[in-house]
Amino acid sequence: MFREAVAIVRRRVIMAERVGVWVGGLTEAEATTPSKAGSSSPAEISRQQDLAALNGLAALGLTPGAMARFGRLLEERQKPDLALLHAAVLEEESGA
Repeated sequence: MFREAVAIVRRRVIMAERVGVWVGGLTEAEATTPSKAGSSSPAEISRQQDLAALNGLAALGLTPGAMARFGRLLEERQKPDLALLHAAVLEEESGA
């Protein structure tokens, strides 16, 4: 069901890793200097690739933040609906 989404995110993660390794092999000057005027530096491209990979992982719920949000949603679903409880109490009081 999620095969296509997982495949896309996998490609993003692999690309981010490859670009990160490439940028890691550059000097600081090479990493921070764009190859052409008006283009992004290798370090900026790496940052963008990392962000795309993290966004994809988050969309699948595979980051710590996404897991925490998912946990909070589950917790909210398990809380009793106070309006329903109040209505039940009122109904019980009126029937007694």
